[in-house]
Amino acid sequence: MPAMAKPHDDGARRQAWQVYEARGAKAASQVTGIAVRTIQRWAQAEGWPRTLTVAQDPTKTAEDRRQAAIVGWHTRRQHMADQLGHVGAQLLEAIQRDLAERKRLNLRDAGILLGIMLDKAEQLTERTGWAGDGDVSAEQSIDGINRVLDVIEARAAGDG
Repeated sequence: MPAMAKPHDDGARRQAWQVYEARGAKAASQVTGIAVRTIQRWAQAEGWPRTLTVAQDPTKTAEDRRQAAIVGWHTRRQHMADQLGHVGAQLLEAIQRDLAERKRLNLRDAGILLGIMLDKAEQLTERTGWAGDGDVSAEQSIDGINRVLDVIEARAAGDG
């Protein structure tokens, strides 16, 4: 039985790998003419790395980007803490409802899930600097407002 011919030579495969690493399977396919599915299959089977690039505004300094990232994550962390708190409250209501209706309930699993969710919400809240039963000092409020204003001013200056 004759050996099967390789449908793609090593050079094309190497080129596909390089383009895939920088820009993804679709771009590699466009450059090499090799099917996207083939490139995806190779990438998965061989563990090709994928470099993710982030477009950056050239007018922003590294410090501007750092401050924006800090405030952005700070805001997302607050939002996530709120979401976990809401889901925790819903879970507690469901547990109470199921207990009242004498439904079969795995209390151990439900309790563990509730505890984890509320603990993570508390940890996220502490990291935002707004922990403490709603008692926020004037200094914390002013510091938070100033951080947001710094980012807004930097963005406004960059946008002209």
